[in-house]
Amino acid sequence: MAAHASSEIIKYDVFLSFRGRDTRRGFLSHLHKALEDKHIKTYVDYMLREGTEISHSLLAAIEQSEIALIIFSQDYASSKWCLEELAKIMECREKNGQIVIPIFHNVDPSWVRHQKEIYHHALANHEVRFADRVQIWRDALKEAANLSGFHSPSSSFRDDADLVGEIVKRVLQRLNQSPQGDLQGLVGIHGPIEKLVSLCTESEAVIVGLWGMGGVGKTTLATAVFNRLCDGFEGFCFLNNVRERAEKYGIDHLKKELLSKLLKEEDASPFVTPGGITNFAKKRLSRTKVLVVLDDVNDSDQMEDLCGGHTWFGASSRIIVTTRDKHVLVKADADHIHEVETLNSDDSLRLFSLNAFKQNCTIEAEQVELSKRVLNYCKGLPLALKILGSFLKGKTQREWESELLKLEKMPDEKIQSILRLSYNELDRNDRNIFLHLACFFYTNTEEELIQSVLDSCGYATTIGLTNLHNKALISVSNGYVSMHDLIREMGREIVCEESLNDPGKRSRLWDPQDICKVLKDNKGTDAIESIELNMSEIDRMSLHPETFERMAGLKLVRFHAADSKNKLYAPEGIRSMSNELRYFHWDEFPLKSLPPSLSVERIVEIIMPNSGLQKLWEGEQNLVNLRKVDLDGSSSLMELPDLSKASNLREVSISGCKSLCQVPPSAVCSQKLKYLNVSNCESLESIAELPASVVCVIARDCRSLHTVSVSALDSVAEEAIQQQQFEDITFNFSNCYKLEENAKNSIMEHAYGRLKRPLAAAPTCATTAWLDKEDKHPYRYLSGKQHNHPKLNVLSGADPGWFRYINPQNGAVTLDVAPGDSLLGFIFWVVFPAYSGSYQVSATSVSYTYCVEVRNGPSFSYDGHWMPDEDIWLNDYYFWYDGQCCIDMIKVMEENTNTNNNNIQLKVSFKFFYNRLILSQPIEEDDDKEVEYWGVHPIYASDVRGGMSMESVNDVNLNMNVPSIEEGNGGSIDDSDERGGVSESVALMHGGRTDL
Repeated sequence: MAAHASSEIIKYDVFLSFRGRDTRRGFLSHLHKALEDKHIKTYVDYMLREGTEISHSLLAAIEQSEIALIIFSQDYASSKWCLEELAKIMECREKNGQIVIPIFHNVDPSWVRHQKEIYHHALANHEVRFADRVQIWRDALKEAANLSGFHSPSSSFRDDADLVGEIVKRVLQRLNQSPQGDLQGLVGIHGPIEKLVSLCTESEAVIVGLWGMGGVGKTTLATAVFNRLCDGFEGFCFLNNVRERAEKYGIDHLKKELLSKLLKEEDASPFVTPGGITNFAKKRLSRTKVLVVLDDVNDSDQMEDLCGGHTWFGASSRIIVTTRDKHVLVKADADHIHEVETLNSDDSLRLFSLNAFKQNCTIEAEQVELSKRVLNYCKGLPLALKILGSFLKGKTQREWESELLKLEKMPDEKIQSILRLSYNELDRNDRNIFLHLACFFYTNTEEELIQSVLDSCGYATTIGLTNLHNKALISVSNGYVSMHDLIREMGREIVCEESLNDPGKRSRLWDPQDICKVLKDNKGTDAIESIELNMSEIDRMSLHPETFERMAGLKLVRFHAADSKNKLYAPEGIRSMSNELRYFHWDEFPLKSLPPSLSVERIVEIIMPNSGLQKLWEGEQNLVNLRKVDLDGSSSLMELPDLSKASNLREVSISGCKSLCQVPPSAVCSQKLKYLNVSNCESLESIAELPASVVCVIARDCRSLHTVSVSALDSVAEEAIQQQQFEDITFNFSNCYKLEENAKNSIMEHAYGRLKRPLAAAPTCATTAWLDKEDKHPYRYLSGKQHNHPKLNVLSGADPGWFRYINPQNGAVTLDVAPGDSLLGFIFWVVFPAYSGSYQVSATSVSYTYCVEVRNGPSFSYDGHWMPDEDIWLNDYYFWYDGQCCIDMIKVMEENTNTNNNNIQLKVSFKFFYNRLILSQPIEEDDDKEVEYWGVHPIYASDVRGGMSMESVNDVNLNMNVPSIEEGNGGSIDDSDERGGVSESVALMHGGRTDL
């Protein structure tokens, strides 16, 4: 949005507001003539045509004017029309940024500002007839009188002719003021303008910074705000292109320009000294309220040289700084830093259309599709949208298509030159990091991965990423690093310039055609540091044994296949690879092992899913940097290498390695190991002792697994609770039918202990446990995720005999909460009817309602909903704990605490419902169905504090017969079924220490 009225309604440069009988034939006529002599189109009321409504025409003329000059004379306030003009002018200033310049002609400004003397009497007279408008006029008078303007008679002017000359000079200055030219047709900046205007009007906001990538619109936004605010300051200056002009002319040249405008001196040379400015200049500035914009600053010293930081200027002065380097603003102690962001899709389309199409023209369907391609290329960058829109304007459809094809291979030079300015200011360390991000790492890559890999390459990655972020070359959010596509393109173009015709001599390769040329023709050199190849974009190709021999400097490799098909084959093997490797990712690696001469002692991550590996390497290597090993789906893998010296190993993923028989101690001995995935390892028989650091073990469908030590699981939970870190804690041993009895019991015991500890510590974690009904020893899975309240989920093949309430009469239970105790919530249990349909169930959701009545107190109800995260929806029995109960119950109890220490009695009524989601079949009846068999178990604070065990729960029927419920039919479940029944299930819960 433009900072002033739209170009479609601007008709006049200046609107003159005055009281006719005071000034029409004297001062006004001289001023009007002087303006017309300078070809400044001016509106005065004697231009009105006969018969025209004066009020309507004047109000319209005000809206259609760039600048409003208000001549406050002695009789001005006596005119209702003048006051209405004034109110309209101030409204246009507020809404459209109209420039307003007050002229106090034979009137003291304080009379206008405070409505004193003749202005007081005039407004008092208006109170009689226009009481509803007087306050509006008063506010307008005060606001206008506070603006920077002219006062006559004054020692500053010899006579009216001198005053007129200065007014005309000011008007010309304002009309020519925008350093970016016309601000009309701006898109998507109305909100930012209002925000910045608000910041700049705060009493304490001295320095306001605008920060963002090149071409994002910082200067445009600063210009709009400057034009909106400068009338309220005694001196103002927009100093554009500080970076470029300081390099070209020197900082003193800019300083003279700044002082000339602020002090209103044609020649400011006498005020400039080698180290700053004269003391007299400082005194004058300290008495002046100024607005200064320093555009495109790249060094905080420039701010110090030009503004003395901000100490030179008078009270309520403001400095707006635009920069690509956030550190400039931080170092200058900016009061506010506003990040200027790219445009959203709607605003991008509007801005592009304004530049690419004629107004009111019909846009063809083909042009709409081509426009979408341009928008996708520009990714909301205003500079790119304007440049490409202007270039494509008037072009044919074929010319559009040709230009878009060219952009894929050759970036636009104008856009690139603007973006590259930030890169040019980087040091060697930061340039290398930037180029690795642009050419190798995906957008939204984990910052931790980037740091570990590039640190191992010898770069100062932490400070490097900070510098790149400060210069708006990357974005860092929630631990992930991303980069705008056009900045990535700029980085890749820089690498291409290293060798335009020979990609083998470039430092980084990412283009499939270039990579194929280098690999096929064996054109690699030691200049190559990284190769990033999407194999789905190439044809099948055989590698020569010496393909990688000449790439001695190769550090980063990623051969990935989006279509899960390897395209690189080595029928004669690979003789050698670089010993400088830090990151090695090769989907479906075709060989049985890595080259025997390869040293991987510097490597950080090895990712080789679905490979043909039987082993990685022989012998021991000092793998101090290794953090991750991923060999998922390597079905021929027979053994893991010796990882005993991989002291920083955090993740081992070998799911689907069907030939692997054991996970040896060396593979899981790292005290930093957090994640182990051995799911679907059909031959796996044992997992060595896991370290206490482990927070996730996935061992699903390991049907031969019989030995695993989980003794460290309790210490894991304790450590996590102490550090308030409960997220992403998972242990999954589902379908491990041969797992030893003591391991199952230990895992189950740990599940209930896991619920107790977070409840005792603080309600900040979530604990889930799943019991698979297909195993007679049901508890095999434990998972915890970050929530606001602890949660427990269990799937079981038997009813929970230890529950206090199972199918209570009328669905209601009565609870007595003892003095000093608290109800933390309930563990719920429902039985789903068996599904007999022919379609696959994709999910089963549970919803429930309960109503709580407090004896001699209020009542309230609560609706809950639960859908499991894991693949458990085909089971029939479901447990869960909902910590939200805690919040609601405590609220009621606090409101109804008895001073006589009596128990609080609650009557709670429950109803449960379920809904199955069916795959490949429209759901005819999607209404929730009521659960007919369910149970609830209350948890009290005293249970948690006292270490409640299963045996301590009273009123438990361990041998209850649970009726089976088929959908729509009755039935029974015998407690002696082949899965072990209720008795055995409950006995397992009693095995060992089972404190809740």
